[in-house]
Amino acid sequence: MNTQTTPNLPDTPHPPESGNNKAKLLKIIVFEGDVDAPQVSVALPLRLAKWGGRLLPPLAKLIPFAIDLSMAQNKELGESAQLFHEKYADFDFAEVLTAIAEVIEEGIDELADIGPFDFVSVGDENEGVKIRIE
Repeated sequence: MNTQTTPNLPDTPHPPESGNNKAKLLKIIVFEGDVDAPQVSVALPLRLAKWGGRLLPPLAKLIPFAIDLSMAQNKELGESAQLFHEKYADFDFAEVLTAIAEVIEEGIDELADIGPFDFVSVGDENEGVKIRIE
């Protein structure tokens, strides 16, 4: 059996010795040459992702209104939108998106509790892409 391993990329920085090992950021880093001087670096606070998940249930209440607006603006959608209304009249989008938001928040909390680690690492020590939780 032939097994290949990805070359090791530089280690993820260790958290400060303050006793708080919770991760706070999802970082995407694209580098060539020096991982500490990336060409592209995007940092998304994990709290922002949680906040976005909390917006799902209130936005779900807008789905029927969006369909009605589409029907009013485009008569060609009228029949399809009407079928949608009939089929999903009793479907609670807010309930479903609330459940999804709870799973997202739980997952983000678990990632934060794990502490810093490389989620995805592609390339070698000279160039690559990293997706990190820091």
